[in-house]
Parts: sequence; structure tokens; C-alpha cells
Amino acid sequence: MAIQNFISGGFYGKVGKVIGQRWHNTRYIRSYFIPFNPRTEKQQSNREIFKIATALAQEAYNINKGSPLWDTSSKPQFSQMVGVAKMRLQAGKSPAEALPLYPDGYSPSVTLTALSVDWSSWGTKATITDSSYRFTQSRTMAIEIHCKNEHVAQSVFFHDTVTIPAGSYFSYAFLNASTYSLPAGSNIQAVSTDDSLYGGSSIRLPPFNLTQPATPLLTVALSAPSIQKDIPNKEIFILFDIKGITIPFEVGATIRYYDIHYSSWENTIFSFEHDPPYPPGIFLEVVDDYTFPSGSYIHPGTGIINTGTARIQLAWSQYAFSFP
Repeated sequence: MAIQNFISGGFYGKVGKVIGQRWHNTRYIRSYFIPFNPRTEKQQSNREIFKIATALAQEAYNINKGSPLWDTSSKPQFSQMVGVAKMRLQAGKSPAEALPLYPDGYSPSVTLTALSVDWSSWGTKATITDSSYRFTQSRTMAIEIHCKNEHVAQSVFFHDTVTIPAGSYFSYAFLNASTYSLPAGSNIQAVSTDDSLYGGSSIRLPPFNLTQPATPLLTVALSAPSIQKDIPNKEIFILFDIKGITIPFEVGATIRYYDIHYSSWENTIFSFEHDPPYPPGIFLEVVDDYTFPSGSYIHPGTGIINTGTARIQLAWSQYAFSFP
């Protein structure tokens, strides 16, 4: 709706196909039009590439902000990073390869070229080493690992730093913390971050494949549950804290209960499940031939979830409860 100013003769807003507006104390009228917003396949693709490039630039900027690798005399570092990531994506490179830790045309003083991985402790860690260069000074390297966070079932970039002592070769131990797997497409790359301390001398580890040789077993301990009781309806719901895991699962737990028909303690299997966004837990319905007096408990146990790229072992302790 337009607002009329009868004293000045102007109006603000939309009347039919005309817009009234003010700019720098001058009133204008103009035709109303809907801005052109092409949604062609090419335009949508460009928008998606720009979205990914911006996210990649933010990842790199978080750990490499102010790096002397980037000349910021004419253009801000973040803007340069977005442009580099976009061009790499348009050239067909993967997100990990497009990550703009360093600009295109960057020529490091040293490139690490003889990497190898020790998988003997995989499931817990993978140790990445290089034998091509012995460091002449103690140097700090920013580490980026493209991996999968199994708790949320998403590919992520894992950030870290490592200091290589003078006289040593590059070595980095990736600890999966019972969270990360390294499926096909995973890799590591690194760049030195302390170049200004050494006359601009820089060291680069180009993207190196880290695809795991075997599916890791990741262990997650379930925290002590809270117990909700609906006494009128004779129902119990035992809720577990699963530390941010969002993938669906169902595993079995042994419940010790008292059978009032035979006056004896018995065991039976109940399942507890997690189907996001609903909370994980065990639903028990109290019926006539058994009850849960003091001394009832959930047996300790484990259950395995197979995600395809890892196996997650859920482990829980013995939990006592009663009803009512």
C-alpha cells in the first residue's frame, strides 16, 4: 500500500505498476518490475560451485588466516581463496583438491614427495610420514584431512597442526577418536604457516590419498540413561545419551525382571533404537506376569552398527532401575 503526502504531492510505495520512493531528499517514481532470476541448469550449477567454493575458502581461512603465501595488497585474502577454490572446482577437481590452502602458481621452497602410511594401528590411528626432506629448522605445518565423521554421516575437513623438529622428517599421526573414517576420496594435505620467520621459506605437502585399507571399528560408550515412568499407563522409557550420533540404529539389551507368575527372576531381550529426530532408548511396557522391583537392571553389553565405511560399537554399562 502506498502512503500519500498531500502537502508535498509525493507518495511512497506501490500504486499499480508505479513505485514511489525517496533518494537523498529527492522523490522519484519508477515502473515496478520483478528482477530477472534465471534458474537455468548452468546458472544453478554456477551457484552451487560458488556455494562450495565459499565453504572451502572458510575452511582454509580458519587455519591459514594471514598467511604470507597470499599477497593482500590488492585483494583480501578470503576473496582470493574463494576465487581459487571456484576455479579449481570448475576445472573438475574434488573439494579436497580445491581447498585453497595456497594460491595457484604458488611455488614452495620444499615439496614433500615421498609419503607413506603406516596402517598397523588403524582403527585407532594412521601414521603419515615422508622421507624426501629432512627439516633444517623446526617448522609448524597446518594439516587438513578430508575424512568422514561417522557420528553425523558426513564428509568433513579435520584441522590440526604439527611441529616438525629440526633434523627430523615429516610425521603426523591421525587419531580417529572413535569418530572418523577414511573412505575412498579421503586425503591429507599441509602447508607451513611460519614462513615469515624463515625468510619466506615455505613447505608444502600436496594432497595425498589416505583411503583406509580396512573398515575401522569405532567405540562409543553410552552414558548413564535417564528413566521416564508413566505409572498410570504402566510404561517405562529408558533414554540414553549417545554423544551426538545422528545415524539410525537398533541394538539389543538384556533386561533382568521379576516374573510374578512364577515368583522368579528372569532375563529377556529388549531392543533400544535411535531413529532421528527421536531420542534413543528402550521402551518397556509392564504387563501382568512380570514386574520391575528393586534390583532389576539392564545387563552390560555392546551392539554393532555397520555404516558401510565403519562399524560403530555401542557399549553400555549395567543400569539399575525399578517400576514404579
